[in-house]
Amino acid sequence: MIDGVGSVPVVSGHVFSNYNQAADAGYPAAPMGATVDAEALTRQRKDAARRYERGDYAEAADLLRNVVADSIRVLGAEHLKTLSARHALARSVREGGNPVEAARLFRDLVIDHTRVVGADDPRTLNCRHNLAYSISEGGDAAEAARLFRDLVADRTRVLGADHPDTLAPRHNLAYCIGQGGDQAEAARLFRVLAADSARVLGADHPDTLNARHNLAHSLREGGDRAEAAPLYRDLVADSARILGADHPDTLTARHDLAYCVGEGGDRAEAARLFRDLATDHTRVLGGDHPHTLRVRHNLASNIGQGGDPAEAVRLLHVLVAARTRVLGADHPATLISRHNLARGVGEGGDLAEAVGLLRVLVADTTRVLGADHTCTQHSRQLLERYGG
Repeated sequence: MIDGVGSVPVVSGHVFSNYNQAADAGYPAAPMGATVDAEALTRQRKDAARRYERGDYAEAADLLRNVVADSIRVLGAEHLKTLSARHALARSVREGGNPVEAARLFRDLVIDHTRVVGADDPRTLNCRHNLAYSISEGGDAAEAARLFRDLVADRTRVLGADHPDTLAPRHNLAYCIGQGGDQAEAARLFRVLAADSARVLGADHPDTLNARHNLAHSLREGGDRAEAAPLYRDLVADSARILGADHPDTLTARHDLAYCVGEGGDRAEAARLFRDLATDHTRVLGGDHPHTLRVRHNLASNIGQGGDPAEAVRLLHVLVAARTRVLGADHPATLISRHNLARGVGEGGDLAEAVGLLRVLVADTTRVLGADHTCTQHSRQLLERYGG
């Protein structure tokens, strides 16, 4: 279980949340009591867009709720700018961490767009993409896959098989199929998509790199590490050349390569890769960034499984303190590191200390995650194995 947080698959960046790549990407509201006209609405939408681009999704959503109300009053409920504001609101809600509410908003938007502009209009298709994407983010991979499959068929019919807006839902369809457990089918789809993306967009296009990344991920998840590892190595080299050595996608590919190498049994090489990556993450993202902490976790795990439990325990003591400080004592990542710390202590021969750590951990995971959660069960099993 708890041998690391695992690799980080890259979902296509194509969310298609605006219309015609226009400036109507997100929008805010007028002060209370102010007279709002079409020109004021335009200013407000641009204000919300700036907040969204800064990552202030909650603020953007608050402003956009007012914009939607004002747009309905000033322009009408079926005006395209009103629909655009609702789209931007749903997008902000999702990016702010509420995919379930975003899916509800996008579902209503699909109905209204279909009625106002037609089922085959790019704006309707965009709403359908974002509905499926939000449902995927909410954890329902099967329903998202069903919606993406229908969308792929319609975009192929309307736009053509090679249109970038058709390639994007093909990516997310494959991703959702993999999330649903069928890694072999996901790998098959990603293999075809990577070839098509290279032909249509170019071998160096970020979407082609994303498809290659997810092909390697699906192969690794399906157990074919022998094929996945060289794919990751090639991807790391190409990402560094195209995007730069410090680009987040390059760092992610390096993480997944190291993880795959470790799973394949070469713990020493995996530890070497993770050690270098931890240095680069600290330099690029900072020592307290969650991605840096994840790399440090996997470094300690591979060192421990490579035969040096004492060094692994030393690293995990420091990591548990850092994750507790940065993420909180009840964060799942903190609980995972605590499990590995207890396991390392036990493997090092101090069963009494390991039992003490695990008793507290089982109580905490039961409280936070539930008695039936996999992490709780694994920690309980380890406690029983150590005689606790």
